[in-house]
Amino acid sequence: MGSSNTKKEESGRKKYTQWAMFIVFFVIILVASRSYFISNYFGSVSILSLNENYSEKKAAKFISGTSGERFTGKKTRIFSAGLRRFNSKVSPTKMLKTSQDTCSKWVVVTTIFPASEALLQFSKMALEKKVGFTSWCCVIVGDKKSPSYEEAKGCHYLSAADQEKLPYETLKLLPWNHFGRKNAGFLYAIHHGAKFIYDTDDDNVLKSLHIPVIGKGSKVQQVKIDVGHLYNPYPNFGPNSVMWPRGFPLDMINNKTTKSDCMIEMQPFTLEEKVAVVQSLADNDPDVDALYRLTSTLPVTFNNPCNHDIVVLPSHIAAPYNAQATLHTYQGFFGLLLPITVHGRVSDIWRGYFTLPLLWSRGLTLAFRNPWVTQYRNSHDYLKDFDSEKDLYSKATALVEFITEYKPRNLASLPTLMEDLAIEFYEREYWEKEDVHLIQAWIADLLSLGYEFDKIGSSRPLTSKDFIGNEKCCQAFEKLQVS
Repeated sequence: MGSSNTKKEESGRKKYTQWAMFIVFFVIILVASRSYFISNYFGSVSILSLNENYSEKKAAKFISGTSGERFTGKKTRIFSAGLRRFNSKVSPTKMLKTSQDTCSKWVVVTTIFPASEALLQFSKMALEKKVGFTSWCCVIVGDKKSPSYEEAKGCHYLSAADQEKLPYETLKLLPWNHFGRKNAGFLYAIHHGAKFIYDTDDDNVLKSLHIPVIGKGSKVQQVKIDVGHLYNPYPNFGPNSVMWPRGFPLDMINNKTTKSDCMIEMQPFTLEEKVAVVQSLADNDPDVDALYRLTSTLPVTFNNPCNHDIVVLPSHIAAPYNAQATLHTYQGFFGLLLPITVHGRVSDIWRGYFTLPLLWSRGLTLAFRNPWVTQYRNSHDYLKDFDSEKDLYSKATALVEFITEYKPRNLASLPTLMEDLAIEFYEREYWEKEDVHLIQAWIADLLSLGYEFDKIGSSRPLTSKDFIGNEKCCQAFEKLQVS
């Protein structure tokens, strides 16, 4: 009898234990899947928003329908001091011999498309140089998808295989199928004796077989900006007062302080001494962002109502410039590098904003010129362009504010300042750490090629001798047809 009761008790305990384990297991499953069931029931935008490990503030961020956030450009991360290369001592680790096949003026272009009208122009100019009619050479930087460009026989063509043989540290960091392959062409041109580099695209056709060199027979004027640190060059050249260049801060488009038709004429020798970069505007399909293309009418011809040739920006006045039709003097070669951790539609604009404060630190500046090219733009999907330009829309305002207020280290070498600023760009989330390392490699390559950083720029301030006459305003905006 006792034995029978004992067996019944043990059997009961086993059933109780089994039921208890089942209940515990069920509760665990229920708790673990709570977020899933609730989020599906309420249609939440994210399971993460209901996870109890997230704060209420974080959850509210996911489901808020009131407003977005404004990018501030404040530091959010730190670059390790141990990874610096040019904090104090700046010297080449090796020296590369200058090629005997030298040329002082180089066109640099990269493309994956068949030979365009522009490429054939550059090739013809290079062929005519051999018989003394022009002074320009050209290099076409290929990619994995590029054809052989046998039609452009006058140009040096760097195939993927050719690039892998080049001795530049920078090339080891460049991805394939990327706009940044153009950097190989810049180094190649410098290695082959460049004093001027024309940075362009294969869809920007020269109006004549001529690339204007700085200051030769041109009327040079400095724009007067009384308030702020930003300039929109497009209205000065017409045809309307509302157009803006790609990379221009969107919240400043309608700000009248960024537009000025008041100029003071400069001496040509001042232009040659002080201007390191000249951006040519482009007729037909100018360099505007996708937002403008989606909301405005093209084509456009700059009708230049005030007859400007070259408009020079004062120091600490910023404007975006591109890699489509830009002339760089020897003094500006250090700023040619295109970053690789941002989209190609952002890369050349960020390059320009990176270079400007470094130019200012050496008494140099930027100029814009009446169009010497007509752009017949390769096919683009404007909505895809819009997506790729998001950094321009959200970050340009903070970036312009940062660079115009940036104070470089006193007495530091230019390579040190470049590294400093590259780190600032990383720590403020304008690009990634790989671009800091790319700039370090670029500096090392320039040093190995004998680039003379120490001779760049002039500390001489502008005086009355640099100008001709007094300030003149032509009321250009009254002549413009607002579209």
